[in-house]
Amino acid sequence: MVGVDIVDVSRIEKLETQKLATRILSKQEQEYLNKKSNLTNGKPSEYIYSLAGFWAAKEAFLKAIGVGIDTDNLNQIEILHKASGEPYVKINDKLFKKYSILNGKSIHISISHDANMAISVCFIV
Repeated sequence: MVGVDIVDVSRIEKLETQKLATRILSKQEQEYLNKKSNLTNGKPSEYIYSLAGFWAAKEAFLKAIGVGIDTDNLNQIEILHKASGEPYVKINDKLFKKYSILNGKSIHISISHDANMAISVCFIV
């Protein structure tokens, strides 16, 4: 199964980004985003690009499992990062049970952003 999503960063920039982050990100994701932004001298663009990347990754995951965008569940899907920086998907137990298609499957996610676009590809094998 595969899912792909692309986000125009300017679309995210026009929203109340803090409110959006609180709505779609887990506490751990918010901490990562804030830490990453601080590491880049607090550049607002880095925060916005990363937030758009999180959004794209969550939508790509939902598309990979055959579900449309469900903004009520976005904060139950976490995009976390290994020490190497590689992103991975973690979903809560409630969502895992709801989508039993994930049993025994590996989830692979990639996120990139450039030229005012963020894109993510999710493979489930």
